[in-house]
Amino acid sequence: MKTDKKIVYYAGCAAKYNDTEIGVATVQILQKNGFSPVFPDQKCCAIPQLIYGNLRSFLKYAEFNVRSLAEADCDIVTACPSCALAIKLEYPKLLRSREAKMVAQRTYDIMEYLAMLKDRNALNTEFHAITSKVVYHAPCHLKVLGQEVIQDRLKLL
Repeated sequence: MKTDKKIVYYAGCAAKYNDTEIGVATVQILQKNGFSPVFPDQKCCAIPQLIYGNLRSFLKYAEFNVRSLAEADCDIVTACPSCALAIKLEYPKLLRSREAKMVAQRTYDIMEYLAMLKDRNALNTEFHAITSKVVYHAPCHLKVLGQEVIQDRLKLL
């Protein structure tokens, strides 16, 4: 985790096109915690292309995203488990570049990042209480990133 207040928000296709309120909420929580989100050019993380066996297309998108994210030279957060999986695990494994490894090391699931802030007593927790009961389902791609990422989410909730 870098200490400067600039941070990349990698929206992913779901937040950009389907669930825009997720993107808005992510940016708001980052700003509430003193970050200045930046939005470098980004394409689909290409997990769909990889799943369907289109490696050429996956590599093209991955190379574009790695170049763009590396230029930002700061931490990267995403609220999309599939995007986090692609950037953190698949990009370095399939691109095999120093740049892809560097980007992977700076990429965090948003809740993972917020949990790190909380552990450092640096998370702004001035939120309204929620009295509703909810059920939480951990996305499959999040499970691949590790049980601690899921535990971080549950602690924050």
